[in-house]
Amino acid sequence: MMEFRKACHEAARSTGGRALEFQRAVYPLNFDQALVAYEDRTIVVLRQEWNLLAAAEHEPTGNEHFPSFVPYGRPSFVDEPELLMIVSQILPGTKVFSRTDLARPLVLEEWPYMSHYDVKHWKPGNLGEALFNYWD
Repeated sequence: MMEFRKACHEAARSTGGRALEFQRAVYPLNFDQALVAYEDRTIVVLRQEWNLLAAAEHEPTGNEHFPSFVPYGRPSFVDEPELLMIVSQILPGTKVFSRTDLARPLVLEEWPYMSHYDVKHWKPGNLGEALFNYWD
């Protein structure tokens, strides 16, 4: 988590924003979160346990049992290519996903380490919902 925090602070500064808060992937979430504020918007950088990066709209849940900067189950993914590129350069081995990438249908054969049981049970609507989730 420390490397992710450092990378988000540096990427936010480099792109004219400020990293404000961080949340660790705590069950049932499978992704770390960094809240990044710009003058005209606030976004969330998501880092999934398999070193996958995405950005989403900031939509606080208000749920104290499962605190998150994005809503349960269906983050609204956005494109933040410059910010995510810098994070990925600081954290080698990460893969960046665009909004278009995440809107694609899930092809389970492309993700052999994803639980087939979870996918069958939770029925994600697209790749993004399958990769960045709150499943238990």
